[in-house]
Amino acid sequence: MFDDFRKLKREAQILRSDPTESDFLRPWAGALAEQEAALRKETRALQKANGVDVLDEPIDVEERTDELLRFIGAMFQRRLSDHYVEEFLGEPDAATYLNLDDEEWEAQKETWADRMRSTFPQYDESDRDEDLAAVFVDSQFGMSIETFEREIVNFSEPEAMRAAVAGPLEETEHGLKKLNDSMESN
Repeated sequence: MFDDFRKLKREAQILRSDPTESDFLRPWAGALAEQEAALRKETRALQKANGVDVLDEPIDVEERTDELLRFIGAMFQRRLSDHYVEEFLGEPDAATYLNLDDEEWEAQKETWADRMRSTFPQYDESDRDEDLAAVFVDSQFGMSIETFEREIVNFSEPEAMRAAVAGPLEETEHGLKKLNDSMESN
C-alpha cells in the first residue's frame, strides 16, 4: 500500500515539474498522437488519390506527444494561458494582452493608434483608431485584429484546451470535408 502511495506521490511531482517524464501520461499522449498521425496520413493519401490539394502537414508522433505533455504540464503548473500564447500562437509578447476587459481593450487600441500616428506621418486623426490598431497588430503579431481579439484578448481556458487536444483532429476533419466536397462536385 505504501509503495502505491509513493508511486502516486512521485507521479504527482513529475506532473508538476516535467510531465514529459511521466510514465503514466506519455503512453496516453503517444497513443493519441499515433491515432492522429494515422488518420492524417490516410486523409492525405485520399486527397492525393482524388486530386485534392493537400493542405495539412503530416503529424510527427514524437513532436505531438511532447506537445500534449507540455500542454498538460502547463495545466498542472497553472500557466495555461502563457503556454497557449507561446506554444500555439507563437507570440509570447502577446501574453500582456490576455483577458483584457472591454474598457482596457478599447484603451489599448487607442494607444496603438496614437503610436501609429506619432510614428508614421501618413496616419492622422482622420484614420480610425480601430483601423490603425489593426495595422499595428498585423505588423507586431502577424495576425488580424479579429484573431488577436478572439485568441488573446478574449482568451478562454476551455477553448485553449479544446484547441490543444482537438486541433489536429479538426484540421484533418477539414481535409476530409474538402475531399468530400470535391468528390460530390464531380
